[in-house]
Amino acid sequence: MPVVKAFVLPSLLSLAPSEFDAFGSAVGQVCLDVLRASPHQIQVMVVPAHALRGEPIYVEVNFRGNTYRDADVVQQFMSDLEVVIHDTFKTVPRIRCFSEDQAALHARN
Repeated sequence: MPVVKAFVLPSLLSLAPSEFDAFGSAVGQVCLDVLRASPHQIQVMVVPAHALRGEPIYVEVNFRGNTYRDADVVQQFMSDLEVVIHDTFKTVPRIRCFSEDQAALHARN
């Protein structure tokens, strides 16, 4: 964790493979820099989605809650993530972040 899932209209997915790689790297860097995530635990996914209402990109982020990741840090993370998404897809996303309670989180791999 963190897990970043970007649900994107198919019409915005005409990127070259190198642009997807750059996007994944940029999102990962924001996770490292702002959330202080462990590099091997960052997951970034781009999922084609047929949005019937709302913004052309919807992003859900799940991460382990801790004392460092307070409201100010999460706001900075969302601001930086918005810039990366806008630079890549040329649109403003809707972003939702969910802090997971460590005691309630069970994971493998």
